[in-house]
Amino acid sequence: MEWARPCERRQRRRWASARPRVGPLGPGSVGYRCVRDYLRPIYREANRHPSLLENGISGNPEGLGAGELHARAWPLVQPRFLKDREAATARYRQLQGTGRASNDVRGVVPAAHDGRIDVLFVAVGVQIWGTFLADSRRIDVGEEAPGRTGDLLNLAAVHTVLNRGTVYAVPSAEMPGEAPVAAILRY
Repeated sequence: MEWARPCERRQRRRWASARPRVGPLGPGSVGYRCVRDYLRPIYREANRHPSLLENGISGNPEGLGAGELHARAWPLVQPRFLKDREAATARYRQLQGTGRASNDVRGVVPAAHDGRIDVLFVAVGVQIWGTFLADSRRIDVGEEAPGRTGDLLNLAAVHTVLNRGTVYAVPSAEMPGEAPVAAILRY
């Protein structure tokens, strides 16, 4: 398949710049959602990405809105997503007490800012208001925080993503620990 070679080279360049653990490439992923049913086997042969899912959305999803695309894609992606999240939860529990896991927002926020977080769990619907001054490494939480405050969990999530970490927004009951934040540190 001579026509597939430029596609393969382009994908290899993208993978080289991607973070090491990329989530499942499913039916809503760029480059896959517009693949027609009859082209799917050809696309699968040309795309060797390790996270490419077996199944895809049938039909032509180009005219679908984001909500409908998500509704069709989620049942295909959910099992892989939950498996990855469960593995990360087990890894967090295994690393507790070793210095490579934390559930203290005062340590997690600076670690996220420094790019030290590999995986971050944040409780859905929970905010921890405070301030973080990166220059002085000062973090004030709640009543202690002078002036303008922000959600420290959101700040940690943003910095984790910016530094190529993985963030899981998890219902409070499914958090790996009692705290509304849990992090696996890279070092």
